Amino acid sequence: MALDIQTYIDTAPNANYEAFFKKIASYEEVPEQEWNKNHVLGYFVFKYNSHYNKKYVFKYNAPQPSKSFEMFQASKLTINISQDGSILKKYIDWFFDSKLANKKITSISALLKESVMEEFKYLFMKNILNNTIKRTDILPINIYNIVSVFNPAIKTYGDLAFLYASNSSLALFEDINKIFKLEELKKVI
Repeated sequence: MALDIQTYIDTAPNANYEAFFKKIASYEEVPEQEWNKNHVLGYFVFKYNSHYNKKYVFKYNAPQPSKSFEMFQASKLTINISQDGSILKKYIDWFFDSKLANKKITSISALLKESVMEEFKYLFMKNILNNTIKRTDILPINIYNIVSVFNPAIKTYGDLAFLYASNSSLALFEDINKIFKLEELKKVI
């Protein structure tokens, strides 16, 4: 599913925003590692529109999009999380998949809540940057919530890898696979 950028272009307040909307939609064509803040913002708008099934509303607080509220927030996100687009995509996915639930947000600034960023860094950054998962690493809360229904004693990636190796057909793995690539369990050291 792609970002329907034409509706934004049609309602843009000026030609600068029309060009800007075309830029943010280009996230689909650029490899994640090469994303800049425009692409990150485009992906956020896509996730927002998909999650709420309605169009994200830009603030249009500046005549130049580069000085807009949304770009300021996207810049802060790259400073606080990472400049690597693939990590920012993972952060946005994690945020929408596990932090929102039934909560309503109205802007990208929700991504900048200090406690949420710190939780992501604690749970995921060490594994993303190292690209390894240790068997003693504690499961993130969103995965633990799924697994604990089956067995609350499963608290680490090692426990989860053992369960997956012994019985990968359990229904809980379908839910986990939506938020975590189960093939990563084969890499647990």
